[in-house]
Amino acid sequence: MSEPVTTSFLRERGKGTIAEQISILAEYKSKFEDALLLKGDFAIFIDTNFLLRFYTMSSEAQAKVLQLFGSDSTRIVISSQVEVEYLRNREGAIRTYENALTVKLQKEFKELLNQVNAFYNNNKKLLLTAPPIQNLMDAYVKNGNDIETALSDLSKKNKGLHHELLYYDELMNKVNQLVKAPPLTEEYVKNLKKELDILIKDNPGVSSKLIQPVLMFPGAGDIKEKDDPSGDFIIFHEMMDYALANNKDIIFLTNDIKKGDWMHVDGGPLINYIENFYRNTRHLLFVLDAELAMNKLYDVSTESVITANGDDNVRSDEFSKKPEVMFDEFNRRLVPSQYILNYLNDIFGYDISSFEAFKSARSYSQYLSIRNYLWSNLIELGYNEKYLDDLVSKLLDIIYSSNYGELQHKIMNTAWYL
Repeated sequence: MSEPVTTSFLRERGKGTIAEQISILAEYKSKFEDALLLKGDFAIFIDTNFLLRFYTMSSEAQAKVLQLFGSDSTRIVISSQVEVEYLRNREGAIRTYENALTVKLQKEFKELLNQVNAFYNNNKKLLLTAPPIQNLMDAYVKNGNDIETALSDLSKKNKGLHHELLYYDELMNKVNQLVKAPPLTEEYVKNLKKELDILIKDNPGVSSKLIQPVLMFPGAGDIKEKDDPSGDFIIFHEMMDYALANNKDIIFLTNDIKKGDWMHVDGGPLINYIENFYRNTRHLLFVLDAELAMNKLYDVSTESVITANGDDNVRSDEFSKKPEVMFDEFNRRLVPSQYILNYLNDIFGYDISSFEAFKSARSYSQYLSIRNYLWSNLIELGYNEKYLDDLVSKLLDIIYSSNYGELQHKIMNTAWYL
């Protein structure tokens, strides 16, 4: 007989009432500032990506993370799933940093130096007619050679760095002293994976990012990227079980802000997560951008010093600004673009601005429906998903411009979580 799932995202999904949501969001708003400053009686869960990014942070940021883990070790919790993921990926993160110091810097600077030398050699005779510039170029080439030597020395110094960290890792020692959330039983996890399968099948658009925020669920952003996308779904339930067992509201610090399945890509909370968590536990969940929280707490940037495609470092700073500043920036960008409109009209074969849904859109949910409509049609026409977000956002700018008052209302009334 299967073990019953005591907390269930699927079971409580979409069952809230207006009265419940008003009450839950009022409590959420009242506690948000303390949560962002990591103050108060919260249990603080750490996502795997925050731990792994430690190895590519600046030394100043690393010191602050170790300070946080040391001073709040009785409040900071590592879930069993995060522990497994951390151990699985730790060596790879260390090697990435070592490779950046020993290979990446040298390789990229060598390419730059070759371009400078080629320019110098190709224009040597011409530069003789301009002695001041030739002198500067001589110094530039010499400095470049000195930098190349220094980078070579740095590479030699850090070769084998991962061996040092593998056997003595201050972060891992600190993590070992944090509170460990009890693991879910195998049967429980098996049942959760069945629930996740149901959520995926009920939302076929999720693989194309067509899902509306109100239907989002933990793990939705990993379906295309991972063979087993259940990690975040399990973490969500580990936090719910911990909240129930320990009578605590939960803070979840994550750098996973781009996929949209922990928070909106603009940094805003997913209301259905807050409501679902509360209905399961009678406690609140605060999913926070770890970089923003660390910056507010210690005035330090915890972004990676390595920009590998920028994926892990993409974030929006707009929601760390005051509402009036944010609205002013939106205002400047909301300029109707006839060029974009004509381009999209050509794609669809008719004047899309005359589409009734566009003209009558007066709520955020209606705008999301329009976005989904555009996505589905553009994908069917063979357009690359990578470029659609930009295209769709430009069109929505046009729509928002025509419904300017509604946009202002939307922004000013969702800015309370700043």
